[in-house]
Amino acid sequence: MAFTTVVGNVGGVELKFTPQGKAVCEVSVAENHNRKNEQTGQWETESTTWRRVAFWENQAEAVAEQVQKGDRVIVTGDEKLREYERQDGSKGASLEMRGRHIGKVVMPLSNKQPQSQGGWQQPQSAVPPTAGGGWNAAPAGDPWGGGATSNQGDTPPPF
Repeated sequence: MAFTTVVGNVGGVELKFTPQGKAVCEVSVAENHNRKNEQTGQWETESTTWRRVAFWENQAEAVAEQVQKGDRVIVTGDEKLREYERQDGSKGASLEMRGRHIGKVVMPLSNKQPQSQGGWQQPQSAVPPTAGGGWNAAPAGDPWGGGATSNQGDTPPPF
């Protein structure tokens, strides 16, 4: 067994109970392996790895209530490769995890553009400072208030 962290999309969630009454929630997670196409500059999915993740008892019931198909999640747990025989007699293998933790991944809205070059940019004030001062005026040189100083390089503003 190996401790593993996976980020992927939920394909399905199923809550079951053992004959002894213990809850088990099985979550299928698809991890896409992407690469950038050098000709088009677009990201393409090269392959997808599916995992079955099992959560037990109280955690199983919480996962079943809060996670649904299509959610983007990060999962940690102990992973193993289970080999089995199909009905037709051929051999198969399944990646399975005993889930320790699961959380939803917060994704940016698709209409938001990331900052270019990864540098710090001057935040824009919601209320522009007035020429004569006042409660909404930023002090001169305040990098967060739209004052006279601008910090446009790759270094963060002073704190």
